[in-house]
Amino acid sequence: MWNESSWNCSTGARLTVRSIDSILQSYNQDGGQIKGRNREKESIRRLTTLLHPNSEIQKDVWGKPFIPNGPHINYSHSSSHVLWGEHADHAIGVDIENERPQLIKLQSKFCSTEELSYLDTCEPLSQLLLIWSAKESIYKAYGKKALDFKLHMQISAFKASTEGTLEAVLNIEKEIPLSVHYKRMDTSVATWCVLP
Repeated sequence: MWNESSWNCSTGARLTVRSIDSILQSYNQDGGQIKGRNREKESIRRLTTLLHPNSEIQKDVWGKPFIPNGPHINYSHSSSHVLWGEHADHAIGVDIENERPQLIKLQSKFCSTEELSYLDTCEPLSQLLLIWSAKESIYKAYGKKALDFKLHMQISAFKASTEGTLEAVLNIEKEIPLSVHYKRMDTSVATWCVLP
């Protein structure tokens, strides 16, 4: 289970993780009646109010969230937690994911041949979770819909750990080297990427 916390990163990003239950309980207005996707959306709205009072999230033409005259922001949620990321100067993408066996079945849809070649054949799920989440963070930092996870993003070989950095390349018009940072908690992972 994620501890509720905020931390500053060497990249200049500020990250906050909160449980959805604690965000909704802190307002004590819904009496536990908010369910499903509405519960997750309401937790984002309320977390925005906590972190940036008098601000409202808007979406650009690509659907990327922003706060007018505020820092670059991004957020993600799992069934139990919200991850919020912000950076004063650069686009940021964040993702929080829980392990799920479907990643093994879908690996050829989001992993390149090179990525598949370095997977641990006995226990690939933790690496697949990191690859998927890292690519989600890159996709969200880039902010435009024209990225293919398999073709446009490459994660260099790595061994999964509890926290660290994955080296990646975003290849759209030119190759852009990126670092995707991560923290694992039990069977979940949080990743974040700041564009140069």
